Amino acid sequence: MNKNPLSVLVINDDNDAIKKKLLHLTESSGHSADISGRCDDALLKLSQGNFDLAFIDVNLPDGDGIELIGKAKVLCPELSIVAITGRITRSDELRIREQRVICILIKPFSRKVFQAILDHVARRKGFNCETDNMNFGRDGPK
Repeated sequence: MNKNPLSVLVINDDNDAIKKKLLHLTESSGHSADISGRCDDALLKLSQGNFDLAFIDVNLPDGDGIELIGKAKVLCPELSIVAITGRITRSDELRIREQRVICILIKPFSRKVFQAILDHVARRKGFNCETDNMNFGRDGPK
């Protein structure tokens, strides 16, 4: 099993305190993290980096985060993606699910859920982690 940490990109335009908290949660779990708050910057980072996991906010100031998910999958076919949002319509939920994301994470979310997602993706990608608190199937959490 690979013992290197996951490389995580958090794409979220929330305030700096929330961005720092997500960065801290990722890094305190032993993974490396980068943050972007805009679609254009996220696409640049995805094209230059080698990320294992991206948390993508579906409501970004410079574009549609759902469209960004599709572009990210083209740039990085092996990238695991979690959509995050504070509000969602049924039509957006269906658009997101069509992109085959791991799950849709509704804000605010707990540290435990965030950690469970990190652990799950680490296990799926063959990384060594201590816990796997959540069982995800093909269509999301059970």
